[in-house]
Amino acid sequence: MSFNAAGALGTNDSLHAFVAGDRRSMCARPHARGTVTLLSFNAGGSLNCTEALHSFVVQVSTKHPDWVVCCVQELDFVQSSSKEFELVDGHKVFRHWPGVGSRPMCMIIHRLYRDFVVRSFWHGRAGGIHLFNPSLAPRTLDQCSMIVLNVHGAHGDDLGESLFDATTVMRTLRRRKGSTADVFALGDFNVDLLPLQACDPFCDDGGGRHYNPHRLQLLRSWADSLNVCVCEQPTQVIGVPGGIWSEYCVGAPISRIPLGEQEGLPSLLDYICCNPCLIDSSFLDWTIFESDHALLAVNAKSRFNVKVRPKKTWNPDSLDTCIDALQALDLFRLKSVIALESQLHIVQSAYGCRKTCKERRQLRMPLDLRTLYARKQLTTDEEDKRNLVRLIRARRTAWIMQLIA
Repeated sequence: MSFNAAGALGTNDSLHAFVAGDRRSMCARPHARGTVTLLSFNAGGSLNCTEALHSFVVQVSTKHPDWVVCCVQELDFVQSSSKEFELVDGHKVFRHWPGVGSRPMCMIIHRLYRDFVVRSFWHGRAGGIHLFNPSLAPRTLDQCSMIVLNVHGAHGDDLGESLFDATTVMRTLRRRKGSTADVFALGDFNVDLLPLQACDPFCDDGGGRHYNPHRLQLLRSWADSLNVCVCEQPTQVIGVPGGIWSEYCVGAPISRIPLGEQEGLPSLLDYICCNPCLIDSSFLDWTIFESDHALLAVNAKSRFNVKVRPKKTWNPDSLDTCIDALQALDLFRLKSVIALESQLHIVQSAYGCRKTCKERRQLRMPLDLRTLYARKQLTTDEEDKRNLVRLIRARRTAWIMQLIA
């Protein structure tokens, strides 16, 4: 990691204020340029025709006009192979059937952003797309690079296979232009997080719950492997479902309720796994479509990350000034090696040597070789210049062989 201060950290006070203050105001990567809305919905097989899917998209566009991607689990009951198609209003749909024992899934891309899809990929009970827009375009997505994963966790002991499918999708999408893309994994993970909430209305009743400490540990370990976090609680719940569970949904973040003769208790199964710094707000919406699951809506920041290669060597232009800057840093406040390395790269970039590659290469040469190059530049006689070129080649070869030995 490195940081170009552009001369803003010229004094010890400004450097210390930067370290002690808000690091988001000055970072090595470009700032987030805009906010996009990501959606996830378990339809329970209710979107079993194109008309129903179109009606669902119309309602979503009315309530959440800034949506970009909508991940749908349990789309319908049709056991057919994966395909791509467009709706009447131009939205693009990537449909996938995981196989026997699972219901189809799909990802819906808004018509304004379908041209930014670099690649889509499905594997088992997970799928994903890579949205890539390196330049600013009017009335469209701001400059961004993000990978959106649609995950449907399996019941029982097969949860690990579902998470492995998501990891395979993420690694496949990163092979092309997604090496620095932000990852957003959302869907129905089938791991109940409601017992972790202080407002859990069923804390005294453990029967019929999806909660399992081993499944939760597996989910969090998977999230750590992707360098993301499990965002447990939405900030708002819109509306309540009908029936006997409506009063419970008022005071607790419930995303799934049992309908009809289904057994069990309400639970929180739909959420997002990503970098918490990229989430502005997330909420559950029960007013979009009639189902046993609520619609998950997440307002996330879109940004374009640039890969930065840190310098391997460092020659400060002013040793005394650099030492003063290092002394101004309170290194004992840093709790990790990554944070320590980040602050050291800040000082390196602010007080590093600003000589060109040619100047640094000349300083590494022996004095006699630099003298021969200087004589070659000053001479005007062609015969002398040819002789100097032969001497330079011989001396340079000897110097390189000495370095190799």
